[in-house]
Formats: sequence, structure tokens, C-alpha cells
Amino acid sequence: FAVNVLRSGGSRCVVCGLAPAGFGAKRMLLAGHIKPWKDSTPGERLDFRNGLAACPAHDVAFDTGLLTVNGGLRIHVARSLAGAVATDPAARHYFGRPPLYEALMLPPGAQLPLRKYLDWHRQRIFVA
Repeated sequence: FAVNVLRSGGSRCVVCGLAPAGFGAKRMLLAGHIKPWKDSTPGERLDFRNGLAACPAHDVAFDTGLLTVNGGLRIHVARSLAGAVATDPAARHYFGRPPLYEALMLPPGAQLPLRKYLDWHRQRIFVA
């Protein structure tokens, strides 16, 4: 799962573009599930199209519902996080635009995350 997710993401955070392998920090890039492991069937757990490559900050924000992605691959920020970005320089540094892209940054020819997983995350995890 992880090898395929990271390869599909071009070995970069698909949210901000961080490429940690370039400076010897491969472990700073995580392959996280869109539909969480605990809620997935055995097949969904291994489906790399149920995964996103992300740096730790963006992985946690996604897992906790502060970020989500729609079927058009656009990145959405929860209101609470958007409020913090407007008032807190550290939040703006990690979750403003930039560094967040408007949409997932995937390399040409990448296998896109499946819409069914993105919809599941947006409907059940995202805190709007």
C-alpha cells in the first residue's frame, strides 16, 4: 500500500509539494488512508487509490477532518482552520495558500484517488 501510494504521489506531499527524499528525510512522507483503516474492508485497506502521500502536518490535518479533498481533487480547509490561518502566523505558514495547493498535486499519469473514498472522507470525517 505505502509504496504504491508514495509512488503515485510522486514521492511528494500532494497537499504542499514537500519532497523530503531530496534532503534525506524519506520518513517525513506518509502514506495515509483516505477512508480510515478501521472503517475499510480488507480490499479497501490495500487499495492504493484509498491513499494520499502527505507530510506529517497535512496527514494529521486530513485524518482529523481539518482538510478534505472533493471529487475534483480540490483541497478544502475546515472553517476553524481557515480562521486560524487568518489570525495565526504559524497556522498560516503550514495551512495557508501557499503552501497548500488549490488541488492535489499529482504527477502526470498518476492513478487518482477514487471518488468513493474522497466522498466518504468529506461526508464522515471533514468538520466543515
